[in-house]
Amino acid sequence: MVSINLRKNNFSLAVTIILLSLAIVTYVKLFFTRSPEIVIQDAKIESAINLKPNNYKFDLKDAPAADRDLDGITIDLSYKLNVPSNWWDDIDTVSPNYDSLMQKFHGENIWNDPKLNSHFESLGIRGNANPFGSPMALDNGPLKNKLLETKPKIFMEVGVFEGATSSKVAQLFKNTPGFEESYVISVDSWILDLTYEWNGQKSVHKKKVVNKARYFANDRIAGGSKMYYQFLANCIERKSQDRIIPLPTATSNGALAMLSHGVRPDFMYIDASHANPDVLIDYENFYTILQPGGFMVFDDTHVPAVMAALTFLVERYGLTVVNLKHQQGYIVKPTI
Repeated sequence: MVSINLRKNNFSLAVTIILLSLAIVTYVKLFFTRSPEIVIQDAKIESAINLKPNNYKFDLKDAPAADRDLDGITIDLSYKLNVPSNWWDDIDTVSPNYDSLMQKFHGENIWNDPKLNSHFESLGIRGNANPFGSPMALDNGPLKNKLLETKPKIFMEVGVFEGATSSKVAQLFKNTPGFEESYVISVDSWILDLTYEWNGQKSVHKKKVVNKARYFANDRIAGGSKMYYQFLANCIERKSQDRIIPLPTATSNGALAMLSHGVRPDFMYIDASHANPDVLIDYENFYTILQPGGFMVFDDTHVPAVMAALTFLVERYGLTVVNLKHQQGYIVKPTI
C-alpha cells in the first residue's frame, strides 16, 4: 500500500514538473518572440535616435533658450524637416488663389461671418489704423524694391501680433498694379504666451508684464488673450482684409498646414517666438517650404536666441544674409 502511494506521488510530481517546464518555455517564447512588424518598427526607432552620444552632432549646442531672459538656460538641439522630393509636383496646389485657399483653410470666407461685428462689440474691440508692432521695413528701401521687383503671389507672415506688417503688405498689394492676385497668409497663435515666462520671478522683464507695457497691454478674458480679434478689427479698419488669410495656430502646425495643402509662399517674414527651440524650428520649417528663388526676411536678428538659430540656418544651407536696418535681414533661397 505504501509502495503504491509513493509511485502515485512520484508520478504526480513528475507530471507537475513537466507541466511547469512547458509553461516556462511557452512564456519565454511569448516574451522574446515578436512579430516582424514590431522588430522593424523598433529598428527604425533605434536608427532614428542616436544611442551613441560621442557620435552625435547638435545643430545648436548650449544656445540661449529664452527671449533675452533666463541667463544660463540653454538648449542642445538637432532638427531637420524632411520633405519628399516629389511633394510639390502638383503645380495646382503650390500657388492657389485667395478664394481657393481661404475655403480650404476655413471652409468659408471668415471676413463674411455675420457674427464678427457683434463679437467685436461684446469684447469692446475697436480697429486701429496704426497697429502696434515690429513691422517689416517697407519704406522706400530694399525690401519694398524686392516686393515690387519679384511680385510674389503669396506673402506669409509668421508671428503677426496686431497685424502691422500683414495689413501694410496687403495694402501695398491692393494699391499697386501687377499685384491683383497677391495676398497675405498671417500665421500666429495670438495668445501672447511670452506673458507666462516674462511674468516669472526669475525673469528680468517682470515689470513690463506687471505694468502692462505696450506689448502686454492687450486685455484678457479668463486668462485668454483677445488679440486675434484685435488683429481682425485692425485689418478691417485698414481695409486690407480682402487680401489677408489668417491662420490662428502654432507656427509649427502652420508649417504642417502648408505641407498638407501643398502651398509654397514666395516671400516670408519671420517674427514669431524669439526663444529656442522655436526659432530654429521655424527657420528650418519655413525655409524648407519657401518657394525656390523666394525671399525670407528675419526680424530682431540682434536677439541671442535668434542669432544662434539664424547662424545655424545659413551654415546648413550655405546662405548669405543681407543685413538691413531695424535689426532685420533677409536671404534668397537658391533655385537649384
